[in-house]
Amino acid sequence: MSSTVGGGGSAEPSGVKKTSKRPKYSKFTQQELPACKPILTPRWVILTFLVAGVVFIPLGVICLFASQGVVEIVYRYDTDCVPPSSRNNMVAYIQGEGDKICNRTLTVTKPMKHPVYVYYQLENFYQNHRRYVKSRNDAQLRSPSEERDVKTCAPEDNVGGEPIVPCGLVAWSLFNDTYSFSRNSQQLPVNKKDISWKSDREHKFGKNVFPKNFQTGAPIGGGTLNISKPLSEQEDLIVWMRTAALPTFRKLYGKIETDLHAGDTITVLLQNNYNTYSFNGQKKLVLSTTSWLGGRNDFLGIAYLTVGSICLFLAVTFAVLYLVKPRQLGDPSYLSFPDIFGSYGRQSSSCYDAVSVASGFSMSINLRFSGCSSPISATLEKRLEAVDQTRANNVSFEQTKDKIRKMLDKVELSVSAYDTSWVAMVPSPSSQNAPLFPQCLKWLLKNQHEDGSWGLDNHDHQSLKKDVLSSTLASILALKKWGTGERQINKGLQFIELNSASVTDETIQKPAGFDIIFPGMIEYARDLNLAIPLGSEVVDAMIRKRDLDLKCDSERFSKGREAYLAYVLEGTRNLKDWDLIVKYQRKNGSLFDSPATTAAAFTQFGNDGCLRYLCSLLQKFEAAVPTVYPFDQYARLSLIVTLESLGIDRDFKTEIKSILDETYRYWLRGDEEICLELATCALAFRLLLAHGYDVSYDPLKPFAEESGFSDTMEGYVKNTFSVLELFKAAQSYPHESALKKQCSWTKQYLEMELSNWLKTSVRDKYLKKEVEDALAFPSYASLERSDHRRKLLNGSVVENTRVTKTLYRLHNICSSDILKLAVDDFNFCQSIHREEMERLDRCTPS
Repeated sequence: MSSTVGGGGSAEPSGVKKTSKRPKYSKFTQQELPACKPILTPRWVILTFLVAGVVFIPLGVICLFASQGVVEIVYRYDTDCVPPSSRNNMVAYIQGEGDKICNRTLTVTKPMKHPVYVYYQLENFYQNHRRYVKSRNDAQLRSPSEERDVKTCAPEDNVGGEPIVPCGLVAWSLFNDTYSFSRNSQQLPVNKKDISWKSDREHKFGKNVFPKNFQTGAPIGGGTLNISKPLSEQEDLIVWMRTAALPTFRKLYGKIETDLHAGDTITVLLQNNYNTYSFNGQKKLVLSTTSWLGGRNDFLGIAYLTVGSICLFLAVTFAVLYLVKPRQLGDPSYLSFPDIFGSYGRQSSSCYDAVSVASGFSMSINLRFSGCSSPISATLEKRLEAVDQTRANNVSFEQTKDKIRKMLDKVELSVSAYDTSWVAMVPSPSSQNAPLFPQCLKWLLKNQHEDGSWGLDNHDHQSLKKDVLSSTLASILALKKWGTGERQINKGLQFIELNSASVTDETIQKPAGFDIIFPGMIEYARDLNLAIPLGSEVVDAMIRKRDLDLKCDSERFSKGREAYLAYVLEGTRNLKDWDLIVKYQRKNGSLFDSPATTAAAFTQFGNDGCLRYLCSLLQKFEAAVPTVYPFDQYARLSLIVTLESLGIDRDFKTEIKSILDETYRYWLRGDEEICLELATCALAFRLLLAHGYDVSYDPLKPFAEESGFSDTMEGYVKNTFSVLELFKAAQSYPHESALKKQCSWTKQYLEMELSNWLKTSVRDKYLKKEVEDALAFPSYASLERSDHRRKLLNGSVVENTRVTKTLYRLHNICSSDILKLAVDDFNFCQSIHREEMERLDRCTPS
């Protein structure tokens, strides 16, 4: 239903009120505060650079002082700890048997306050190598149930068919040199507790994961592990497993919790076990203190000093230039645009016989004075030809246009979980205990969201909650009816319970017929012995409100109400007279082109036409159906309006002509897809008339007076979107007396809606802006280029979502592609206008 529901209102009274936690409206909460767009004048630029320089230079000095305050002792021992006789073949020495103990003495040159951090430093060790980094399994480190998952750990994955824990090259190459320290024959204990990240110990290494088969096969890589301790307590391994990004790195070995004084002699007992000789690596022992900035690192201070000095230099340079050679702000003579005119734009003279100003008007100006003897014709057609020729060579332009051509060729509607659920509930004519369309049931089982809901993706916006709740409840009913999907049903009920407050929140936008359909579904759930977690008081209040609405409406009969009750047939359940329904059945067998309504009608009355429509629908869409079908005409016409309103329709003349020819054929034969849909009919009339087709006003005559609109379902639900289309159609040919009347009442209607506009959903904000623009800038009094710019800034022109009984999206209307092409096109044309104005300014006598 393209015009069944807009954003303009609802037929249902407000009903039960509930206190809302929603904050009061303010420009701050709605992000409508004035925007600040500063102009970068020379003074501002100079001041900005000056402030940056004044701030950064002191910061750099402070950081350098902090770094220089760190005391470090760095000792390379990989060569010194190899006996002189073995230094010709150090690889054989390190791979040989026996202890490789090495005693060395270090002298403390400056006082070192505790804690003194002990690091080992490796150089030319590429822990960031792709194969090395990937040779591990983090899941195995966390859980004992994953210990056999070693497929990513080759070649260190198993020994004799048994998995290695921890597996992989990273763990296998564990650093295994050891250090012990003494001062004046007194041992300096090294604290190795809490040297790893707390998050690693608690979340990445399991408390019940123990080493198995580690370093039991050949060759032996590095250190061994204590098989009686879980991995979460083996902190040397945890530190090593956090791989380094650079080939030179330090890793924490431990902490000395004692102050070291200047002149102290530290004796270090090194166990030189780790093989760095085979890849020409280096090993260093590092003792270091820290500052408030961390370890010793001069880079930050130098960076601050460098940037601050550059900023200060630029500030001084710009200040001198500004004082010595100032220029007027906004001087257009400094502007430069590329020459995209072609040969006719490159003339020896700077004079024009005709120019086109930036507003889009063609204005003939004859210039005849000294020095201007060669007239140039720069008509709109030639300018557009130049733009098109330039853009044809741009691959990005052509790719974007191809995407839009595909949008015009094929309409893609989002599938509807709500309508699919009602189709899934249709029983087979041969057996009431089996679904007629089991593929719909399977689709529901596979397409539940993580939060337990059904509906469109990205439905987190608060204004869509009622729509999502309606789709979720319908899906639950379908699964419950056929006794399947217990897990999905429970998740769906949890979602409804968590969002139960949204059901009675009157500030949230309601889909069409929500106040009738939702209570009807709750009653159906009771028939299925399914408890909906909404609270008995809330449920009873909704049902009473629904019954009261139906009773009040029955006392004031109208054609619009009758159509509306037929449209929400799945919610009424007590509309038993087929004669009241059949008048709304279309030639394709559907009711209002709505799968949900048609499915409910077939379930109640078993009509063959309804069955034919549903079967054709599932033949086309296989498992999940849209919320309205067919819908091609309205979608294509809307896209044409979008392209025209942005000024890029000339790129798609052939496609637009083909679509309008088809629409005109449908118009002449009174096709239901156009004539029975109010918004589609008004839109088709406006476009066909604008493109020179001979169309009659007869299909819109019933709406010359507001009473005619009130007798339709759109009028009953107060569909602002349909009224807006009628208003635009009436503006397109104001000479017809009936159209004048239509223009008058639709304008008053829209003005009244604007004065009472309370809806705040994202889509309703776009609709409100569109109504404001239509009233403020009628089509016969708008400037083309200004109108294009306004539409671009507005952004709502390519809004691709609609709401009927549920939200649906036009997938083929891709706002990003259309806006990209429109912005690029607008900028191209503006560059031409600017160049014309600049040339005109040069040849105008002063």
